[in-house]
Amino acid sequence: MTCFIERAGGPVEFGECAEVEIEPDGTIGLHVGSAPSGQGHRTVFQGIVADEFDVPTDRIRWIAGDTGAIATGGGTYGSRSGQLGATATLMAVRRLSDRCRRLAAEILGADPSNLVLRSGTVATVDGSASIPLRELAERAGERHLALREFAEFVADSQTFPYGAHAVEVEVDLDTGEVTIRRIVAVDDAGTILNPMIASGQIQGSLAQGVGQAMREQVAVSDDGVLASGTFMDYLLPTASSVPDWELLHLTTPASSNPLGAKGVGESGTIGVPPAIVNAVIDALTPFGVNDLDMPLTPRRVWDALDAAGAT
Repeated sequence: MTCFIERAGGPVEFGECAEVEIEPDGTIGLHVGSAPSGQGHRTVFQGIVADEFDVPTDRIRWIAGDTGAIATGGGTYGSRSGQLGATATLMAVRRLSDRCRRLAAEILGADPSNLVLRSGTVATVDGSASIPLRELAERAGERHLALREFAEFVADSQTFPYGAHAVEVEVDLDTGEVTIRRIVAVDDAGTILNPMIASGQIQGSLAQGVGQAMREQVAVSDDGVLASGTFMDYLLPTASSVPDWELLHLTTPASSNPLGAKGVGESGTIGVPPAIVNAVIDALTPFGVNDLDMPLTPRRVWDALDAAGAT
């Protein structure tokens, strides 16, 4: 088993920006500086807007990392996007919803505190009067106003997600082959913004951790030629080579951002490789093996057993 703690968020002086706008057709435009590379930012950030305005996600036009739309963005590294980019989105969305309520209150002759965002409209609590967001944008345009809000969030500290990963393995003493029988991952990533995305992030990092521990290796021949330059030679884990795992969550909200989010994308790459190595060494200690280097290929494990006189 391995217990770990991660420092997430990147340098505290770098924040993230977001801008949200009610467009003339009633679509909600969301521009964010944080550009994704496959982590599911669109799903998470659109969900924040959808929850605030009570609209389906297909009513939200999402643009990320476009300097023509938003001037700055710090990038997606250090498990920072949820805690910084999503927080900037939340701040901009709340400012825009307040602006919509104030304008709707003037048009409807209502108290802003008595208005709610409901099904793409701004309506009184009792439902006696309402105005669609599209019409609200038109009325704002008549006043030469834009229903647009910008927010930048810079955290005062990083976050520290942590967890514990346990691995059960079986080692064939005749061949050195290691079989992973079970992985249990317990992670505390603070407030989970989207359970499906968080689960995918953890499972992806677990698979990467298994690859690092068991297969992946840059091999160079004696004359300096790269021998693992293709995926035929550099072995990545596949669906058939990773075991089932059990995912469990603890929730301790971070105090550094209003969402309470921490990083989550790198947990498996941190916790699983040493847990696998520790489990294999634990299995082989009775045979005189007390140290192993990754990757734990059958040849490397067999050589360690042979050197210890166990084969």
